[in-house]
Amino acid sequence: MIVTDLTPDTIVNDNEIYYLDLNNDGTPDFKFVHEDSASGLNGNGIGVAILHTDAEFMGDLPAVDPSHYYPYKFKINTSIDSNASTMQWVTKHPDPDVIRVLNLQFYNSSYAGQWVFGVTNHYLGVRVKINQKWHYGWILMDVVANATQMTIKSYAYRANSDSTVLAGEGLFFLSDSVSNIIGADIANNANASDISVSFQKAVNENTIDEYRVIIVPVSFVSSFDLQVAQSLYSNSFTSINQSGTNVNVTLNSNIRDAQGNPIVENIDYVVYVLSVANTNNSNTDFLSGPSPSFKLTNTIGVENHNTNLEPIIYVDVRNIIIKQAKTKKMILSLYNVSGSLVYSKESLEQTILIPINGFSKGIYFLHLTNKNERLIRKLMIGR
Repeated sequence: MIVTDLTPDTIVNDNEIYYLDLNNDGTPDFKFVHEDSASGLNGNGIGVAILHTDAEFMGDLPAVDPSHYYPYKFKINTSIDSNASTMQWVTKHPDPDVIRVLNLQFYNSSYAGQWVFGVTNHYLGVRVKINQKWHYGWILMDVVANATQMTIKSYAYRANSDSTVLAGEGLFFLSDSVSNIIGADIANNANASDISVSFQKAVNENTIDEYRVIIVPVSFVSSFDLQVAQSLYSNSFTSINQSGTNVNVTLNSNIRDAQGNPIVENIDYVVYVLSVANTNNSNTDFLSGPSPSFKLTNTIGVENHNTNLEPIIYVDVRNIIIKQAKTKKMILSLYNVSGSLVYSKESLEQTILIPINGFSKGIYFLHLTNKNERLIRKLMIGR
């Protein structure tokens, strides 16, 4: 595909004309026009004209207005070729000033054309003759609902003659990505059902068919990429339909990691989310970055550790208790499994108490930090 991406996009309004040369040979093939009441219309109109016999676009004669061809508007990945039985190739009109209507919005709120009610990121199917052979292509456009403006973004044609083209072929429209991915160990089953995954949904879910949650061993991250994510068997990811809300899900016990291995304790893992493109508004999947690493461990109510921070940490019926071997300035941060901060404090005490009254039962992550050190511990509250 030979693609011309207009940068910036070309905007046609206020009785303007834009000439488009599909194959960039110096001879314009199509003329895009905006006209208003000053041009004799009882409203606003956006249209396209064919400039010579070696160019055509796809459209048909509507029953409501049989004197005008209306150009088709296509979604991404629609086939554009000579064999599409329901599609017609419109030829140059004998009158060089005849405009085929994309969107004609009358002042009485009636309308004509197929590019009506506001159209974004749709395609006009076109072809141009080069050395007496047809070359198929597309033009990517937006048209506003009241026919006062259109935007021409990109156009393309195939260098090989008489070959089918897909609308949008040669462009890459990424599905949107999620953010704030957190994986956490919330149970003691020693399999994937220990894992809770939360993330903030993509801003534009109209580009997404589904999310796929993938657990990747940290040792495999350097080999893990979009192509690997797209090739995984269904037992190595969890499918989640986009629903307009952020996601918090516990995985099924039979889910395996990205290498096809069972998910087990004491392995460092991260979470990726693959946003699978839908075919209406995107054509390319998007793989997120990794979550912070985590591992499955057998959670208990009392934990003893000997690190540079040398804390003893445990939970009783009233408090999380942190006992330091010596007094150090310490910043305490407590997060729930969704990654939300539920408590924070800065302390110089040797024994530190965090009241747990009002905390929901479940897994929490305690972060202890000072200028030079950091410790993270998982705790169960309400066991």
